[in-house]
Amino acid sequence: MDERSPRRVVILGERAAVLATDAELGRHVTSRALVVRDPFDESTLAAAIGDAQYAIVCGPITWEPAGLEQGEAADFALAAADSLGRAARQRGLRGIVVASREGASLPAWLDAVAHAGVPAIACGPGILGELGELAGWVDDARRRLALPVAPSAVPRLVAERRRSVRSIQRMRLSDHDTRAAADAYFAWLPRASLGVVRTSTDATRSVELGLRFLPPPLLVLRFDPSRSDDDVQVFAIERGLLVRPSPLARFEFRRVSDGRTLLTAIHDFAPALPWPIYCATQAIVHAIVMAGFARHLATNQDRGLA
Repeated sequence: MDERSPRRVVILGERAAVLATDAELGRHVTSRALVVRDPFDESTLAAAIGDAQYAIVCGPITWEPAGLEQGEAADFALAAADSLGRAARQRGLRGIVVASREGASLPAWLDAVAHAGVPAIACGPGILGELGELAGWVDDARRRLALPVAPSAVPRLVAERRRSVRSIQRMRLSDHDTRAAADAYFAWLPRASLGVVRTSTDATRSVELGLRFLPPPLLVLRFDPSRSDDDVQVFAIERGLLVRPSPLARFEFRRVSDGRTLLTAIHDFAPALPWPIYCATQAIVHAIVMAGFARHLATNQDRGLA
């Protein structure tokens, strides 16, 4: 490729549309702004990135908020960063440049992208005022790549939130991959519930969760090998007494940053219970269960996760 020809760039973040139309940037790159409905799904991100060579992230990465969101903002940002890094690696993206005013969670965001193996660089605290440096970065990216700062992730404001659930929890994971963590969770759950909850795993690693005294399953989780590896285990939430059909519903175990941080996440879960009842019961139980699993991991790292 002629090094003087325009680069193909995709622009992410809430200021993407403004940056994509800037004349100064247009002299150096052919760009398009990208709005992502689900920035936590690398397959969606990879399809949207397309044939871009570089990505510019300007401002927070946003998404359509769920009706209930459990977890810390920094953990949502970490999950989005890891998904972006994995999608960028899948599409062969050469690098990511960041222009952001955010500061507190930026090193962790960077670590998550770097863990996926994609180089990134910061372009200072400004956005529009940094266009000259952004264009220069695109020209000599491979020579200037270094540890950057990075943006946050925040839900977009919409008139009415969907009655769905997104829940992310951070845990420590030492010297184990996510398959071990997932297997440990499904083995631990019956013991933690004193046998009230039953789990069964078939040859494909798909899982049924139910109650000992109730034959129909509460949840059926189908393991998705096409979206899973040592760093991510994805289980599609397919059916059960506690869920309404939702094509994007999934339960994930995601290893990020230095490889010792585990994010457990539920995305696009649509509860079958009436919304007020769900929020007052099942949502609280889920948070308590995941906190208990985090304690289990913390005390069993050296003896095996199960």
